[in-house]
Amino acid sequence: MKHTLPHVILAGRSNVGKSTLFNRLCEEPTAVISPIAGTTRDRNEREIAWRGVSLILVDTAGLDIPQEQPINKKVIDQTNVALKHATIILFVVDVKSGVTPSDKSALTLLRTYKKPILLVANKADNQTLRNDANECYTLGCGDPLPVSATNGSGSGDLLDSIVESLPKKTFHETINSDILLAIIGQPNVGKSSIVNSILGEERVIVSDIPHTTRDPIDTHLVYKGQTITLIDTAGLRRPVKIEKQTIEHASTHKTITRIKRATVIGLVIDVAQEITRQDMRLGNLLAAEQKSAMIIANKWDMIPDKTTTTINQYEQYIYAKLGMLKYAPIIFTSAIDNQRTHSLLNTALLIHNEQKKSIDDETLRVFLEDTTHRLKPTRGKGTRFPIIYSLKQEAINPPFFKMITKPRTDIQQSYVSFIERRLREEFGFVGVPIKLVIEKGKD
Repeated sequence: MKHTLPHVILAGRSNVGKSTLFNRLCEEPTAVISPIAGTTRDRNEREIAWRGVSLILVDTAGLDIPQEQPINKKVIDQTNVALKHATIILFVVDVKSGVTPSDKSALTLLRTYKKPILLVANKADNQTLRNDANECYTLGCGDPLPVSATNGSGSGDLLDSIVESLPKKTFHETINSDILLAIIGQPNVGKSSIVNSILGEERVIVSDIPHTTRDPIDTHLVYKGQTITLIDTAGLRRPVKIEKQTIEHASTHKTITRIKRATVIGLVIDVAQEITRQDMRLGNLLAAEQKSAMIIANKWDMIPDKTTTTINQYEQYIYAKLGMLKYAPIIFTSAIDNQRTHSLLNTALLIHNEQKKSIDDETLRVFLEDTTHRLKPTRGKGTRFPIIYSLKQEAINPPFFKMITKPRTDIQQSYVSFIERRLREEFGFVGVPIKLVIEKGKD
C-alpha cells in the first residue's frame, strides 16, 4: 500500500543550496550539507505540512554530476526515479552565481518529465540579491520565487506557492508511523542492501565504497496494517577515526540523532567476519539508550558448510560478544539472496507489541511468589536476610518494574539478573530492555 501524498522534488545543478533549502522547509537539519559537489546521493524524503496540507518533500543530487564513476550513475538513477514520481518539481538556481549553462541544461532535462515546475531563486539573502533574481526570467520558466535557505526569508511564500500549485485535491493524510525502524551498523555490513531487499527495489544506493549513505533515508510503508518508517543510516565508525567538519562527521551526528528517535533498532553485523569493537560500541550505545532492538546477522550466505547446529553456534558467539543486547533476537539474513529480510518486519511488529505489554499486579504477585520459592533472594552487602515485599510494573516502553524489599537489606546483583531472566521467560518482552529498580520499604 502506498500513500497518496504529493511528492515535491528539489532539483537543479550542484551547489545551488537544495539540501539547505530542504532542511529549512523541513525545519530540521535532516540533510547533510557541504560545499562539496555531490554530497547528496540518495533521494532524501520527509513529510511536511503547510496550511493543513501534507506533502512529501524530496531532496535530490545535482543533475550535473559526472557519470563516469559507477556510484554517480546510481546517484543519477535515484534522481530520475524521484522525478518520475514528482507531483511538482522545484527547480532551484543560485542567484549569486546567476544563470549558468548548467542551469539551462538542467531545465531542459527537467522539462522532459512533463511535470509542473516552480522556479526557486535561492541564496537571495538580501534585497539586492532578491532583485538579482530577475535574471532568472531569461530561463523562460515563469516567475522566479526568491528565497534564502540560509536565513529563511521567502520560505513561507514558497510553501504557499507549492500548496496553490498542487492538483485540486485535498491532501490531509498525515503519515504517523507506528514504528520507526532504524537500520544501523558500521560501514559495509550491508545496511542499504537489507533496506532494498525489504522494499523490493533499489530505494537506496548500494555500493562497496564506505560511507555511501550520508543522509538518514526514511521510507514509509504499510505492513500488516501497521505504518512503518524504515530508516537507512550512514555507517558508523569509531569517533576517533572521524575528522571533524567533514561530511562523515555530519552524517554520524545525524545517524546518532535518528537512533535516539527510532522506536526499534536493527543492528547489522557482518556474520562472515569477527565481531569488532565497533560492533560492541554500537551495542553499548543501544543498551545505554535503552533502545528496543534486533541483531541482524547479515551475509549468512557467505558461511560455508552450514549444518543444523551452525545457527546455534553463531548465536552463542554473538551473544558472548554482544552480551549487553541479550534481550535482542538475532535474525540471520542474506540481503543478496533476499533470505529472511522480510522477517525483519515481522520482528519489528513483534517488538512493537512487546513494548506495550503490561503485567497486572496480581499476576506479578503470583510470579514473585513462585520465583522466590524456586530460588530465595541472596544477600548482598546488607546484614539482614533480604525479603522482597512486592514487584509492580510502573511503565511500558521500556517496561519499568519496581521491587520493594525489606529495609536495611541488600540483594545481590546476580539475583536481580535472575529476576529479569524469569520475567522474560514468563512474559516475553522480546527485543525490549527491562528496567528493574529496587526500593527499600519501611520498618
